[in-house]
Amino acid sequence: MNAAVVPAARTKPVLERPAAPVDLAKHDGALIDFSTGRAVINDSPAEKAATEKAVAEMDAAAKGVTFEPTKTGPAEKPAADAGKK
Repeated sequence: MNAAVVPAARTKPVLERPAAPVDLAKHDGALIDFSTGRAVINDSPAEKAATEKAVAEMDAAAKGVTFEPTKTGPAEKPAADAGKK
């Protein structure tokens, strides 16, 4: 066996407890980051400015975008009734 090649250790995955619930009303307007698996509250002025800028950019990009309803043709007759008049 080549000494430079070391087999990977086999370990059981570490199971973490779920994050505690976050009172959203208490943190209204704050960024709650769940990317680490835990709720991290970030209420700094820099974070608020970055969020406001991103929201303004999204609003500008979506301005005037509309969606039309899906157009459907006339209802088709079931196959059993296709030959009847």
